[in-house]
Amino acid sequence: MLFAYSNHPSDILLNMAIPSGLSAGLSDLLWVAMGGALGASCRFGIISFSSRYSPSFPAGTLIANLLGCFFAGLVLSLLLHHQSLPTAFKLFILTGFLGSLTTFSAFGVETLSLSLQSKPLWAGLNILFNFTGTLMAVLLGKALMDLFLQK
Repeated sequence: MLFAYSNHPSDILLNMAIPSGLSAGLSDLLWVAMGGALGASCRFGIISFSSRYSPSFPAGTLIANLLGCFFAGLVLSLLLHHQSLPTAFKLFILTGFLGSLTTFSAFGVETLSLSLQSKPLWAGLNILFNFTGTLMAVLLGKALMDLFLQK
């Protein structure tokens, strides 16, 4: 098993970002905030730049999600091979930067984790529910706001 310390696929991000027994202090929050500011700025830049060349398709979001997942894979491998990296690095990169660049980094890591644990059905359901669920949530949110604004 790839992740011997956890049975839940999303725990890999938590276990890698904050070691057990460590509570979030002000310095931890600052690392997350700095990474988040950088990730959000990168996402904004990617979307702004790509919208000039692809006004009909949200290529910027796709690029940000693909890059975020690619970097999540790089960081995942790095952390699995060098588990003694400082907590600040993990908080800055995983929780802050990748968390604000894309939510697909967590989705990608969790789906890969399920696949590597020989749970293809769960991996497939994760894909199905994430894609259909998020679309349905957007539709529901829009419908509710439309109703609210009509009153």
